[in-house]
Amino acid sequence: MSNNGEKKNENAIHPANNKLMTPVSDDVFIGSGWAQNERVSSEELWKWSAYPVSYIYVNNQQRNVQTITLELTNAYPRSGDDPVSFCVFLNKEYIFDAEMHDTGAQKIELGEIPASNLIEIELYVDKLWRPSDCGVAEGDHRLLGLALTNISVLRTRKDGVISEGCKDLTVISDDVFIGAGWWGNERNFPEIWKWSCSPRSCLYVNNQNHDIQGVALELINSYPRSANDPVSCSVAVNKRRSYNLEIKDMGMQRIEIDKIPDVDLIEMELLVNKLWRPCDYENSGDSRLLGMAVKNIEVFRKSRNISPVSENERALKYFNAILKYSLKSRIMLH
Repeated sequence: MSNNGEKKNENAIHPANNKLMTPVSDDVFIGSGWAQNERVSSEELWKWSAYPVSYIYVNNQQRNVQTITLELTNAYPRSGDDPVSFCVFLNKEYIFDAEMHDTGAQKIELGEIPASNLIEIELYVDKLWRPSDCGVAEGDHRLLGLALTNISVLRTRKDGVISEGCKDLTVISDDVFIGAGWWGNERNFPEIWKWSCSPRSCLYVNNQNHDIQGVALELINSYPRSANDPVSCSVAVNKRRSYNLEIKDMGMQRIEIDKIPDVDLIEMELLVNKLWRPCDYENSGDSRLLGMAVKNIEVFRKSRNISPVSENERALKYFNAILKYSLKSRIMLH
C-alpha cells in the first residue's frame, strides 16, 4: 500500500494523511458535507457546510449523552429579505427547524437523544451562497451554508453529575472516529493505544471525497495463552467481512484493507472471539475484559489533485440533497 519506486506515481497514496491514535477523536466526529477548516483566530476554527446536508457524529456507547448544543453561524448578507431555513435530524428523525433572518451565531440545543451507540446529526440548509456573488470576498467562489463554530455535549458521569464537554473544532477529528466497544486511552508517552472491550468494536473513517484507497490497522495482542489458544480476529467493512486472521503470537499485527466501499462514511468493525482479564494471568488489579488494542490507524488517500470532483458531479450531489431535503420537509409538515 505504498509506493517504493523512484518514479513518481500519479496514483500514489499520500502517507501524510496517516492518522495516529493521538489525534483521533472518540467523542465527536465531523462527517461529510463540510468544507475544510477555516481558522478565524489562533484558538478558533470554523467549518462551513458546503452541501445542503452535512453530518456530525457523537459517540454514545455509554448511553450518557443528555443534550447536544450546536453553535451555528449565518453569514449570508441577504438573510433579512431572504432568510436561511435549516432543520436538524437525529438518527433520521426530525428534531428541529428554524429560519435565520439575521447574520450571526445561533445556539441549537438538541435534547431528544436517541439510545444508540452512535448519534448521527444531519444538518439541512435550503440555501448555499458564494461570497464572491454577494460582495463579501471577491475571490471566494465556495458554496457556503451555515458555519459550525462550536459543539457542546452534556454527559452524565457514573456518579450522576452532568459534565459538559465544550468542543472547539481544533480538537475534533474530521478523518477518523473511534466508536463503541473500546476502553479509554492508555498512554506510554509518546504512544497512545485503545483496548477493545467487546467482541465487536467500531471505528469510522470519513470518505466524503471518495478518495480512500486503503486503511491499515496496527493491533496489539497480549493474550498470554495465544500460542495454545489462538485469538481469531476479523475486520468487517460496512457489514462485509474483509479480513480474517488467527493470532498465535503476542505483539503487534498489521492489517491492511484495500477493498474500500464508495460511500461517504466507512464503518470498520473489529471482531474478536476472545476477551481476557489481566488479573487472571498476572499479579495485577486490572480486572477489565480486553480484546485487541489498536495502536495506529493509517488512512491512504489518492493525491488531492487526482480525480477532482467535477462541477457536474457536485451539481448532481447538490440536486439529490435538495430533493432529499424537500421530501423530508414534506414529511415534517404533514
